[in-house]
Amino acid sequence: MEEQLKKCILRLFTTAVLLITISFAGFYPAAASAANLNTIIVMQNGEEKEYNFSDSTITYNEISYHPEISPVLIDAVWMIPLRSVLSDILQCHYEYNSEKQIITLRSPAGDTMIQLTVDSEQITINDTTAAMPCKLLAGSAASNQETEFLLPMDYILETLGFVSIGNIDDLTIESDYIYSVQAQDVSFDTANYRNAFYGFAVTKSSKYSVRTAAVNQIASSDISFKQNAKDYIVTIKYKNTKNLLGTNEYSIKKGPVVSVSIKENSAKTTCVSICYSQKYIYTQKTSSYGGMISFTKGSFSMKAALPDNVKYSKIKTTDQYWKNKFLIVIPGNYVSFYKKYPPFNNSSGIKKIAVTKTSENNTKITVTTVGLKGYQLSSGDGFFTVKIGAPSKIYDNIIMLDAGHGGKDYGAVSHGVKEKDLNLSVLYTYAKTYFDSTTSNVKAYWTRYDDTFINLYERPKYSAKYNADLFLSLHMNSSANSQANGTEVYYSSNNNTKNASGFNSKLFAKKMQAALVGNLNTKDRGVNQAGFVVIKNNTVPAILVELGFVSGNSDRAKLKRKAYQKQAAKVIYEEVEEIFKKYYNK
Repeated sequence: MEEQLKKCILRLFTTAVLLITISFAGFYPAAASAANLNTIIVMQNGEEKEYNFSDSTITYNEISYHPEISPVLIDAVWMIPLRSVLSDILQCHYEYNSEKQIITLRSPAGDTMIQLTVDSEQITINDTTAAMPCKLLAGSAASNQETEFLLPMDYILETLGFVSIGNIDDLTIESDYIYSVQAQDVSFDTANYRNAFYGFAVTKSSKYSVRTAAVNQIASSDISFKQNAKDYIVTIKYKNTKNLLGTNEYSIKKGPVVSVSIKENSAKTTCVSICYSQKYIYTQKTSSYGGMISFTKGSFSMKAALPDNVKYSKIKTTDQYWKNKFLIVIPGNYVSFYKKYPPFNNSSGIKKIAVTKTSENNTKITVTTVGLKGYQLSSGDGFFTVKIGAPSKIYDNIIMLDAGHGGKDYGAVSHGVKEKDLNLSVLYTYAKTYFDSTTSNVKAYWTRYDDTFINLYERPKYSAKYNADLFLSLHMNSSANSQANGTEVYYSSNNNTKNASGFNSKLFAKKMQAALVGNLNTKDRGVNQAGFVVIKNNTVPAILVELGFVSGNSDRAKLKRKAYQKQAAKVIYEEVEEIFKKYYNK
């Protein structure tokens, strides 16, 4: 009894990657007699035959075992003991129907079930019939009269998901199983339950997985999954299923799996809750005998839970790229929530994450990055993730928007109307709402976002700095003649190289001119070539838009109207979107 208890404890707390090494002192023929040899009597074709086996040492998960019966060589085939090795050490579950002499054997994960008949080569693997290299044999050791079953070792190990390498004197058997627990008795009250949960296994192949197993085949409608994003727990629920392991929590702490908790609730539903590391994401799947959760390292840079009453669609963001920051604003005051469930930083590119309350009683998550970073939010089940990286890696389409003049440089002035203010209002205040919307496919950066003076020769350098694909500078015209009105767009012949799609600065200018004139009903002053610094010295297709005349007897009134400014911003945005769609399909 004490020895059995020790084995049980070892089974529960073996958590390293499965690595089995079997060392044999050597095989001795049945006729040999020595004090250090063990003997097993096997029934073959109705006759009793005696075989000897050595005192083998089996190392499993860095723990050494001395099984009652070691592998035995019979008729040139190494046979592995079912009870002594497959069950007691490798944690495969089996049942024996003595009346029909049928054995049902399950892999540690429960996803492979095989049936065998004593003294027969026939085997059924997950309802598919095949033939083994030799018969399943029954026998008993001289030291223990309990029946032992012997199976062809290499064949059975491979069928159950193990791989054997090396030679028989120094045999290594590897598997993906790193932890497994199974009930010893799989009988249950079928009058009150449709099925029974009997165990789980943690495996590692291309992904870490937790596989749960039911005694009988289970309908997918009887399995459901529930995510607790705040505590990083996913639960597999078995409807109308008996829990044969009892209420237990198993500490795993290998790879992404922290722990597995099992309980049965009052509704006869068995719940298997898997707590996992914050660095991972999971996928879920059902199989014939249970559910499986597979984990992969998340490619996200940050992950944050969503309060229960908050919809992902209500989240707003603001890019303060000039400060190497971006803001995530969540409606409502949830500062205490994020104090309890802080956003998880999964990137060396994030310097700091701070949660504060805004003056509007909303929650602001300020993410400070190491240098300039683009960012992208994605929705999850009860959480959201953020991916950061170089702008060109995050955004498919980037435009640099340049509101002309600023600060001490007023630009054109007429009747109190300043060009610098109109440029900023159209290209930043209003255009920002379009370019920063959730439906936008274009990322916009600005040379200025307030009334700041920026050196003329610095402006074209922003295209390379921000990995831009296009550059647009907005200006307002002026003339001594108040009759001068209308829109014109400039490009530079010194910066007019075509890309692979045939797009260049001149075509950019033509398309933007047509869009502005056609949608704003402004006078068409055409497309012209000029050597303006911001377009001539640029590294990408670049244009300079003269939207209208602040001095114009009809333009000035229109340019002053907020509705007109907003409409102009929308036309610029929509045409840029169309250009990227047609000529920059990355």
